[in-house]
Amino acid sequence: MPFSLNSLSVSCLDVPAAADFYRNVFSTPATADGESIAIDLHGTGRLELVPAQPAESAPGPSTAYQRSVLTYILPGPSDVRAVMDSAAAHGADIFKPARKALFGSFSGSFMAPDGTVWKLAAAGKDTASPEGVARPTETTVILGVREPKASKAFYAALGMSVDRDYGNKYIDFVPADGASRLCLMQEPVLAKDVGAGDPHVGSSTVTLTHHAASPAEAERIVSAAVAGGGTQTGHQDPGLAMIADPDGHRWLISAPRP
Repeated sequence: MPFSLNSLSVSCLDVPAAADFYRNVFSTPATADGESIAIDLHGTGRLELVPAQPAESAPGPSTAYQRSVLTYILPGPSDVRAVMDSAAAHGADIFKPARKALFGSFSGSFMAPDGTVWKLAAAGKDTASPEGVARPTETTVILGVREPKASKAFYAALGMSVDRDYGNKYIDFVPADGASRLCLMQEPVLAKDVGAGDPHVGSSTVTLTHHAASPAEAERIVSAAVAGGGTQTGHQDPGLAMIADPDGHRWLISAPRP
């Protein structure tokens, strides 16, 4: 099974409030599982909103930046405007208002109340969204890293296939069906792109998740991660392991228990 970004776990001080934000802004379904709530991004990815642990600090001010950006790619500029307006109305801090940028692109960015940074971008010319719901054509998670080329080698060793490669400017990988795309950019470039402040302000509350086909596959991924300059963090059991890539981005590797 190819290595993929199956879901994104976000630690929240108030899980129900975070879920309400995403339901209202993205018009997307949510499913409760104990204290956690899963958000389906219209079949293009998945968020897991989980209670923050006592050791985790609260999200910083609007200039905080957590070295990762979630991108919500929409059909047209009017969708970007509508979602941006809804985000502002429900408590988001606007970093960059929605507007036309270079090469005909149209985008804006904000920080959600849970502390995650989002970029909204138009995939093409303006069109009317079906049923009045602005559904994304794709979602991506962009990781701020020191050297994208070095990080590319790490993720390729885990089993990801490179899609677009612009050297240390931008690299992304082929996404699995129904999953978010993983992208790499240099930390300060990514922070500037979304209008965040100091790229080293704020601690990450985001954990990326991959569902391995078996415990043996999960073990292979952990071994490849350590060999590629990553680290194994916490306790590993046959169905669950935690790793961090060379830049400290955290991954949960899960597998069916034997």
